[in-house]
Amino acid sequence: MSPKIKFAVTLAAALASVAAAGTAFAAKITMEEAKALALKAVPGTITRQELENEHGREQYSFEIKPTGEKEATAEVAIDANDGSVVSIDHDED
Repeated sequence: MSPKIKFAVTLAAALASVAAAGTAFAAKITMEEAKALALKAVPGTITRQELENEHGREQYSFEIKPTGEKEATAEVAIDANDGSVVSIDHDED
């Protein structure tokens, strides 16, 4: 096998392993499941939502206007792998 073909095969194998490793971090819970968990933690209205990678951890992040609060907001982070509450940050505006 020529050196160019060996290189191409090695490169293809490396890229395939990187692609496979990337799928290991795919969210195991859905956005809808994460919303329900966030609203259980902080009842209110969701004003922003996203799936993000924080410190190597896939998590859903929700900005919530808590029920009965005029100016306050809360940011709730839900682990996309197991559904646990990662953090709740309250902001009093």
